[in-house]
Parts: sequence; C-alpha cells; structure tokens
Amino acid sequence: MKTHKALFLFSFISILSISACQESSDKTSPSGENTVTTPEKITTKPVEATEPPKVDRGARLFKRCGTCHTLDKDGRHKVGPNLYGIFGAKAAAKADFPRYSKAMKESGIIWTDENLAEYTKNPREFMPGNGMTFAGIRNDEDIQLLLEYMRSKTSE
Repeated sequence: MKTHKALFLFSFISILSISACQESSDKTSPSGENTVTTPEKITTKPVEATEPPKVDRGARLFKRCGTCHTLDKDGRHKVGPNLYGIFGAKAAAKADFPRYSKAMKESGIIWTDENLAEYTKNPREFMPGNGMTFAGIRNDEDIQLLLEYMRSKTSE
C-alpha cells in the first residue's frame, strides 16, 4: 500500500513539475494555438583547454609503471627491473636483475621506441610468456607521452 502511495505522489509531483515548466515557456496566440518563444541569439564564450603540460601527463602515466619499476641511474630494482638506459638496450640486459622471464631472456629484442611502444600497448601479445602482469596502455598518444617522459629521466 505504501508503495502505491509513493508512486502516486511521485507521479503527481512529476506532472506538476512538467506542467509548471511548460506554462513558463508556452504562450497562447490570439488564435488559440500554443507558441513557444525562443531567444533571438544565443552567445557562448569559448572554453579554453586547460590540459597540463605533456611531461606532466607522462609522469602521471609512469605512476602505473612505478609500482614495479624505477628510472633513476643506479636505481634499485623492484618487482621489475630498473629502466634506466632501456632505450637501445637488449631485453633482459640488467645482469643484476634475477627475475627475467624465459621469454624475455630469449627474445633478442632491442628496446627501440617502436618495440617499447608495442610492448607497452600489450605486453602479453607482444611477447607471449613474459612475466609482466601489466595490462597495457591502449592510447597511442599516452604511450608516446610515457616514452618521452621515460627518455627524459633515463638520458644522460
């Protein structure tokens, strides 16, 4: 019974609200027809983009990677290896990192921008059997911003 009363009350209030809105914008012409008035000209002020600098976006994107990797020269390894010097390096090149997967060790991959971009997009597809649990970054612009940030932090 309470449900019926609540439903009736909701319906009644909704109808009143709709009626009130229509009454304020509708007018009846002398011939009895309803007419709606609209403003002559609508002006809008353009909204300016407030996108942060691209390096900031790259840094924010790296936070996903920073859970397992570092970028500092002589930085420590975490779950994944330190990535300092990765550009142009052979995969699994950090001799003091003990947890490379067999797939990574045997890949023979050189970490070019193109290879890093494809690996970052979908690590499991790029190198089946690798140990990285990261799902990937699908947006090409985000990948490029991430790589630019990494390069800025890992170059001498």
